[in-house]
Amino acid sequence: MCAGTRALLAFCLFGSSALVSAQVPLIIDTDTATDCDDAGALAVAHALQNRGECVIIAVVVNNKDPYSVGGVDAVNTWYGRGEIPLGAYKGTTVGKTGSYQAIAENTALYRHDVITNKQVPDAVTTYRTVLAAQPDGSVVISSIGWLNNLEDLLKSPADALSPLTGAQLVAAKVKSISIMGGRYPSGSEYNFSSFGSPASTKYVVENWPDTVPIMFQGYELGENVNTGRSLLKTPVENPVRKAYETIYNGINGRHSWDQCAILHAVRGIAGYWTAVSLGSNTINSDGSNAWVASPNKNQAYSLTLMPKPQIAAILADLMDDPPLPPTSHFRSK
Repeated sequence: MCAGTRALLAFCLFGSSALVSAQVPLIIDTDTATDCDDAGALAVAHALQNRGECVIIAVVVNNKDPYSVGGVDAVNTWYGRGEIPLGAYKGTTVGKTGSYQAIAENTALYRHDVITNKQVPDAVTTYRTVLAAQPDGSVVISSIGWLNNLEDLLKSPADALSPLTGAQLVAAKVKSISIMGGRYPSGSEYNFSSFGSPASTKYVVENWPDTVPIMFQGYELGENVNTGRSLLKTPVENPVRKAYETIYNGINGRHSWDQCAILHAVRGIAGYWTAVSLGSNTINSDGSNAWVASPNKNQAYSLTLMPKPQIAAILADLMDDPPLPPTSHFRSK
């Protein structure tokens, strides 16, 4: 693919909200570990589904904490979508012990039924199962954590779930990916760094199929996009509110890195950001990154366009969205 074609494709996918599907099939790959913006990001995704803009087809966890997936299930169940397929990293080397155990274990309040990763398939199995069932070129992935699941997916062989390898499956089924990670034009950031798996970051960025556009949402985009305070208006049974009350004291306001990535995955850059699509991202062995002018790849990174307080207001409105009727937000057992 020539550089001009790549730049045009990046614009078509990232440059206009009018070109984003009204029902984006969305997979969320989250750490849901030591910060509350993961819960906020799930809330944004559910609100966008409430408004007919996306369908969450799976959520996979890339963190080693066994309770992370239970926190995800509590949020999904609050929004009446406890049936969303889940998957989890089953290893012990990537990530940190997180802060969602209390939410995961409180099934009496949140009425969910997944507590630990022992109750769900591994992330690659979920990825392969869900992707294989989707139309070609339709799925958008939002990566809001470490990239180990994506590395494992790309390396996965053909199996009973699909005759395609992981890389072939991504090339066939995925329309684009929005990755919250890195700093731009250069720097070091949590999701790409030694807190997770720098080797996974490097592998994914260097081996992602070049027909599938990558948009990098850097640290600087969500920094000082403060959300969380308005969650106090929502019911105490809302696990997103609980995450913000107890993790990083986010109820007083927290940066919105992951929410920005979800918003981009569904709506594109719209009027929120602009895209730098000439050049490509390079990843060092420690996970630090730098944008280089050459070679051109099917990659872009976002620059803030809309004032951050306005983006924060849009995100807060989405995060506060109540579950859809019926009025009982709990999943029937």
